[in-house]
Amino acid sequence: MMIPLLLFASFMAFAGTDSRLADAAMKRDTATVRALLQQKVDVNAPGKDGTPALHWIVRVDDLETAQLLIRAGADVKFADRYGVTPLYLACANGNAGMIKLLLDAGSADRTAETALMTAVKVGNVDSVQLLLDRGAKVDTTDPTYKQTALMIAVRENHSDVVRLLVERGANVNAQTRTGPTPAWILPNSVPGFGFGKGIIRGGLPADRGSRYFIPGGLTPLLYAARDGRLEPAKILVAAGANLEQKDPNDITPLIMAISNNHVEVARFLIEKDAQINVSDWYGRT
Repeated sequence: MMIPLLLFASFMAFAGTDSRLADAAMKRDTATVRALLQQKVDVNAPGKDGTPALHWIVRVDDLETAQLLIRAGADVKFADRYGVTPLYLACANGNAGMIKLLLDAGSADRTAETALMTAVKVGNVDSVQLLLDRGAKVDTTDPTYKQTALMIAVRENHSDVVRLLVERGANVNAQTRTGPTPAWILPNSVPGFGFGKGIIRGGLPADRGSRYFIPGGLTPLLYAARDGRLEPAKILVAAGANLEQKDPNDITPLIMAISNNHVEVARFLIEKDAQINVSDWYGRT
């Protein structure tokens, strides 16, 4: 009952506003957008769903119309009900030109996931470089798992972005957050753990639990080993990544690669003299 009431209240909040500009932008009707701007309508008036014109225009990569809206006073810092800003949308699209326009106009990153993280996830090198040039912190982390931009680039297999971040001084041995240490728990007894998203993609040994509710302590190289990212692994090792840095369950990059059947990554790590006679907490070598 609460959700329908909130939706109704949200609709009523915007019902009295002039939504013509936002509606035209949503429909990609740029002729009407231009005509309405000449009539001096409220450039920040939201549509019926609360989204203003600039968001819609940035979403479809219309740089020229975005410039017109900004000149007319569009709020480049506005975050919609989901916390999404125009800058976030531009980064999600990998549009370096739009990012530059918004930054020049004073856009700020007000979302929980930073603009740099979003650009890195998409993999557009120009966008990432622009954000770094404008002061984005190369080792910024997400608030939940403390993943760095470099980890995300490795995970998404964006080798050029990995190389750029390393050149800009990203910490190649940073680690993600680890979870609490409870009493022993059974494998796969925690949602999201053990299959697909955990330490080992194939699940944990049947007779052993885990030390952590939330698998953590992953380094960029452990991500590369887990996901089979050979080229990023080469870049990381060349930059000084620790071949023997373990996660909290004593899993090394080599054990991680072998456990996830990534033969090429495992072979590369062995060629780089990774230790082959160590074992993890589960007793695997």
